[in-house]
Amino acid sequence: VSRNIIPEQQSAGEDVKKVERRIKSEEKKLNKN
Repeated sequence: VSRNIIPEQQSAGEDVKKVERRIKSEEKKLNKN
């Protein structure tokens, strides 16, 4: 079970980073406008 949980956590962490990058980029666009 632990083997299945680890990859899920890793993918979740990657998704969080992607979301954070999108939010930051969107905020920059809003600030410029």
